[in-house]
Amino acid sequence: MRVALALVAIATFALTAFVVEAAIDTGTAVAAPVRVDLAADGSRVVTLVDPRQSPDAVSRALGAAGIRSEIVEVTSGPSRVNTIVSIAIDRELQLRQPSRPSTISLPAGYDGTVVLTVGAATPAGQQYDTPSDPFAAGEPLAHFDGVRTAAAVARAATEQGITVAVVGIDGQPVPDAAVGDDAVLVAFMVAADSLVLRLG
Repeated sequence: MRVALALVAIATFALTAFVVEAAIDTGTAVAAPVRVDLAADGSRVVTLVDPRQSPDAVSRALGAAGIRSEIVEVTSGPSRVNTIVSIAIDRELQLRQPSRPSTISLPAGYDGTVVLTVGAATPAGQQYDTPSDPFAAGEPLAHFDGVRTAAAVARAATEQGITVAVVGIDGQPVPDAAVGDDAVLVAFMVAADSLVLRLG
């Protein structure tokens, strides 16, 4: 198995920049799991192109680009197991906010480690470290095909024995009696049997 590096000029960068695409050659076409933009000031922007790539493949691609990486596991739902949740420079910051960044900026001369946060199976009865999408493949509502109103989603979840908490856009709880046909803005599983719905 060999790692190939290609430098491709891009005109869309504000400064003179290059894209470093690291791909693992296994004899078939494989999308580059990460992209590294090199700016004229020496800084590098690392973008996770495809979180479905294996964490090891992403780590190898980063290594091929001269960037050390560390894999840190966080528990989550079935859809996120063995997939990269996010990337970061600071390990402690990443553990506090494990579900956001897919792009980070490395200062010129940065010689530290990039943290890859990877979803792991959650022991029975425990909450997730980072939430998962209830409608994703492998999750409880993966086959939900109706209009995603608060009442409909809550009903489908409770029929599966899932506890549902509904909050408004301000994060404040919404009384059960007020849960109706409001659109669900965000839905996330915080445990295998616990769902939070945020209304728009």
